[in-house]
Amino acid sequence: MAEKIDGLRARSRHGDRKYHGYAGCDRPIRVGARLGISGDHQQYRERPRPATADLNSQEIKVMGDLPPISWASLALVVSCVGISGGALIACLLWVYRELNTLRAEIANFRVEVAHSYVNTGALTAVESRLEAAVNKLGDRLDRSIENLLNLLRADAIAKAKAMRGDDD
Repeated sequence: MAEKIDGLRARSRHGDRKYHGYAGCDRPIRVGARLGISGDHQQYRERPRPATADLNSQEIKVMGDLPPISWASLALVVSCVGISGGALIACLLWVYRELNTLRAEIANFRVEVAHSYVNTGALTAVESRLEAAVNKLGDRLDRSIENLLNLLRADAIAKAKAMRGDDD
């Protein structure tokens, strides 16, 4: 026999220790059961432990029972990210262009307002001309009232003389 039994482990031809187990199974079983030394090999097999018995021996599934990632699924994810990123960039560029258009319109409006803006010198000149015109109008009105009063006085004096009969 190429392997020597050493407790529960056996040595291979190359000298390393390894567990003997079923094909495709990582779980060690007792060496005697594998080699058929005992008459009843069923008693030496490990029985499956309940899930709650030992927390250290449980497998922890991080992502659940998801299928493995394939190139097609990876390409789908990358294309979805690329398309959504492209759509986001397109929206941002549209907003940027709209903001630039609004900035240009506001700048043009400011220039138009600046051209039609009245400065204080021009406003003072208009105010002084208006004040002079109102003063002239007031003077004319005063003279007109004075002339009217003079006419009424002269008429009243003429009527009074005519009633008295005095002719000077």
